[in-house]
Amino acid sequence: MQQQYLIGPKTDFLCLGGAAFFILPVFMVLSPYINEAAFLSATLWLTNLINHPHFAHSYQIFYAKFRDKTSDPQTSRELRLRYMFAGYIVPLLLVAYMLGCFWLGSLEMMGKTAFAMSFFVGWHYVKQGYGMLMLDAVLKKRFFNEHEKKILLINAYIVWAASWIALNASLAERSLWGIEYAFFDIPLYIRDFMYGLTALSTVAVLVIMSRRILIAGKPLPFNGTVAYAVSLYLWLLIIEINIIWAILVPALHSLQYLIVVWRFQANRSSALLESEPKGGLSGISKAANTTSAHVARFVGFGILLGAFGFWLLPAIFIQSTDLSGSAFEPAVFFFMFWIFFNVHHYFIDNVIWRKENTDTSRYLFAHTH
Repeated sequence: MQQQYLIGPKTDFLCLGGAAFFILPVFMVLSPYINEAAFLSATLWLTNLINHPHFAHSYQIFYAKFRDKTSDPQTSRELRLRYMFAGYIVPLLLVAYMLGCFWLGSLEMMGKTAFAMSFFVGWHYVKQGYGMLMLDAVLKKRFFNEHEKKILLINAYIVWAASWIALNASLAERSLWGIEYAFFDIPLYIRDFMYGLTALSTVAVLVIMSRRILIAGKPLPFNGTVAYAVSLYLWLLIIEINIIWAILVPALHSLQYLIVVWRFQANRSSALLESEPKGGLSGISKAANTTSAHVARFVGFGILLGAFGFWLLPAIFIQSTDLSGSAFEPAVFFFMFWIFFNVHHYFIDNVIWRKENTDTSRYLFAHTH
C-alpha cells in the first residue's frame, strides 16, 4: 500500500509550510519587544543547525553512486547530461570564478557571486514549493492536469520575478561576511507592474483550484497546497517584512526539504535492506542494520558534513592563508564557501527531484515497512 503522507498529516502540515501561519503572526506582534541583537544571534544558530544539514543531504544524495548515474544507459541522455553539468561544470565554474576574483583582488567581482545567489534563491524556493505540491498530489492521488500544472508553474515564476525585482527596487546594496554586493536600480513602476502581474496569475491559480473543488469535485492535496502558497508568498514575496522573519525563512525552507529527504532516505534504506540476504546477523549488528539506524547515520553524517563545509573548512583556510596586503579580510573564506554551497545546491537539487529521475520515483513514493 502506498503511503499518503511523508510522516503524518499534522507533521506534514507543519513541516511543509504550515508552521509559518503560526510563527509569522507571533513575531510580527512580539518584534517591537524583542532584544533584536540577542534574538538574531539565537535565530542564526537555529537556522544554521537546520539549514546546513539540508545542504549536506543534497550532496549525500546527488553524489551517491555518481559514476553510475552519469554512465548508466538506462538513464536518459538528458538526465545524464544534467548530472554532469550540475556535478562537474557548475562547481568548476564557481571555483574558477572565485579564484579569479581572489587573484585579481576584486571585491566588486566577488560580490557578484552573492548577487547571483540572491537571484537563484527565488528560483529554488518556488521550484521547491511547486515540487511539494506535485509530491503531495501523487501521495494523495489527487493529480493536476497539464493545463493546471502550467498555470501553477507560471505563477511560481512570476512570483519569483516580482520578489526579485522588488528586492532590487528597495535595496541599493547588502553585505555578507564583509563583502558588499549591489542590486540593480529598478524603477518602482516596474515593481508595481510585477505586483499587478502577480495578482493576475494568483487569481488564475485560485480559479483553477476553485474549479477543481466546486465543479470537478476533486479535493486539493491540502498539505501540498499549503507548501506551494507559503513558499511563494510568505517565504519569498514578503520575506523583507521583518528582519527576524527574513532570517527564519531559510530554516523553515530547510525543514520543508528535510522531511522529504528523510522520507526518501528511509524508503531507500528499507529497499536496500529488503534486497539483502536474510540471516547471519545478531545483536549489535542486527540493530545497526535497520532502516532507522541507516537514516540516523545519514542524518548524523549530514550534520557533520554541514558543520565541516560551512564552518571548519573556511576556518582552516583562514588559519593557513596569509592575507597581508590583500584587498580581502579573512572572513572572505566564509563568504566563498557559503556562496558556493548555496548556488551549487540550487543546481543539484534541480536534478535530484526531477520527475524523470528514477531514484525519485523509486524511493520517494515507496511504502516503508
